[in-house]
Amino acid sequence: AGFHLGGFCDAEQDGQPTANATGDDLHSLDDEDGVKFLTALVPGSLATVQVAATLAAAGPGGQVAKLDGFLDFNGDGDFGDGGERIFVSKPLHDGIQTLAFLVPGEADTNLQKMKYARFRMSSIGGLPASGAATDGEVEDYAVLVSPPAEATLSFRYGTPPGTAPENIPTENVAVV
Repeated sequence: AGFHLGGFCDAEQDGQPTANATGDDLHSLDDEDGVKFLTALVPGSLATVQVAATLAAAGPGGQVAKLDGFLDFNGDGDFGDGGERIFVSKPLHDGIQTLAFLVPGEADTNLQKMKYARFRMSSIGGLPASGAATDGEVEDYAVLVSPPAEATLSFRYGTPPGTAPENIPTENVAVV
């Protein structure tokens, strides 16, 4: 049906997982160009990806493809745990679209341990993380989940500005 992610596509009927998420690039074509992570992956936060869908012969109203997405948030080497399916048959039109998903609060933030994301685009959708599909494309990405940033807020004790001496101490409070 001419569905693929990004501008490049190589032939494969299933994901080709490797330690650096480049297993399907062995055909001398790095085709992982359909998904771009726009935000950091932080537990308990929404993350945003930009998905470039190429749909052959998309006319007025356009064809629609379906995106199934998975992310191994706990780094155990599979996509079968709760919360690891981030998109289920998400409709895609020809072109670029921005999608969001929730990073589970219990996601592993060990920065020494890569996590993996898999995106499967097809005409039928509802695809599992692995297995053959009659059309579309599979793209794998190595990603990291970042620990929540510690923000610092500054404030002054006392009355509103200009009504108290300027030497009132400023306190810092860490917010997690």
